Amino acid sequence: MNLVKFTAQLTAMKIIRHFNLYFFLCVSCSIMTAQSKITITAPDSLPFIAVWKNVQLNQTPVYSVTFREDNAGKIPVTLSFPSHPQITVQQTILIKDKTAIGLEISVVKGQHKLVPTFENTYILETPATPEIQKNAALDSLPTTATADSVLSSPTNNADYEDLKQDLTHQTFESRKLQLMINFLHQHSINVDQLRYLMAQLSLEDRKLELLKTALPSILDKTKLSEVTDEFLLDKNKEKARELIGL
Repeated sequence: MNLVKFTAQLTAMKIIRHFNLYFFLCVSCSIMTAQSKITITAPDSLPFIAVWKNVQLNQTPVYSVTFREDNAGKIPVTLSFPSHPQITVQQTILIKDKTAIGLEISVVKGQHKLVPTFENTYILETPATPEIQKNAALDSLPTTATADSVLSSPTNNADYEDLKQDLTHQTFESRKLQLMINFLHQHSINVDQLRYLMAQLSLEDRKLELLKTALPSILDKTKLSEVTDEFLLDKNKEKARELIGL
């Protein structure tokens, strides 16, 4: 009798253990895949500090910040503007699973608010890791960051593709340039990638600004002479040569 009782208890313990393992795996998979991407942009005159879920994303005011969010639902966000301390934006944003969302600071009925600009399906190619989450706030590095603040690791292809996608949603070239500059403050890229970004800009002064920002993070500097082909005006070709030391 005792043997039968012991066997039943052992069987029950195995069932519970297997159920707990199954539950853990289901929750883990849900956490890894249920991730969204949020981009907040501001007009050129309103650099901001963003607080997301009571966590400050950037220490220095920026015009654009992109980060990932693991949880869906209503999430509080607060934006402050050091150059205009009288303005504050406090909103609750509805975040959906596996969605790329663009938010822009606009004036609605006399009040500054975050207004959705785009919403697309977003699937993270690789599972979220603590390192990715750690780097989420790096998207908010200021445009005045020095060469010492540039990350030395090569560009993650997924991040670069994300940038290319984000650029397609931008109407104003100044916003495109801002996104590129923010990206370059966090990633190293090669000359071919730089040339693609430069080709998205029509004004050659902005191409020069992008080139100047990108120089510390170029991986294949021996190919830098190729970027002069992105300029039509001889004077700008010469400025590019001066920047890259030719």
